[in-house]
Amino acid sequence: PSSAIESSSDRLPTRQAPCSTMPRVKAKALFGGQWVVDVGENASVEEVRKAMAEQAGRDEQTLWIVFKGRKLLDLQEKLKLKDGDSFLVVAQDKRRMKQIQEEDVDEIEKELRFRLPGDANRVQKFFKWLLKDKMKLPEHMLALLFGIRRRTWIGVVVWGICSHFAGRFSVGPLYILTSIVAFIFLNLGQRREGEMSAYSVFNEGFRELPGTLNADTIDNQIRQGQF
Repeated sequence: PSSAIESSSDRLPTRQAPCSTMPRVKAKALFGGQWVVDVGENASVEEVRKAMAEQAGRDEQTLWIVFKGRKLLDLQEKLKLKDGDSFLVVAQDKRRMKQIQEEDVDEIEKELRFRLPGDANRVQKFFKWLLKDKMKLPEHMLALLFGIRRRTWIGVVVWGICSHFAGRFSVGPLYILTSIVAFIFLNLGQRREGEMSAYSVFNEGFRELPGTLNADTIDNQIRQGQF
């Protein structure tokens, strides 16, 4: 019986452990050199860059890698790699990268810097000196204040003086409501000849713009079938 058991066990198929193989990818550097690197099938961008930096003998912080025409910026991104995949390796000098970043910051600061026009009068130059040099207002605040037209400033001053007298005579709420209505009508703009307003109440015969959706349109579409 023991020999029978041994003979039957010999006929059982033996299961072999699967052999794990790592993809072999190719890397070509623009600064010269080509390598074949063994990486994991689901290796991250950081792992691939580190392996290529070891082959190139460079600091991995100065390397950029391009895969399938895409520059890989997310170091934690997982890549699905297979044998024969190719990478392009680009090297950047740290000093040059820092210089480019500083130049970009300088250009942005120059664009955001507030400047008076060449024909600025003495009053504008005085207020610029007062607000910028004495009161230390930021650049965007200066651009906002000086961007307001002179007529608007005069209107604000006149409105403030009138509001003071309106408060003394106890007609403040009426003054504010009147100011809101006047502000709306003064900022309606001017239409060209033949141009219709988006609001039918301002059009001749209360004509509506084509495609206007209102209660009458919905009623005609649903109840009367006028699609």
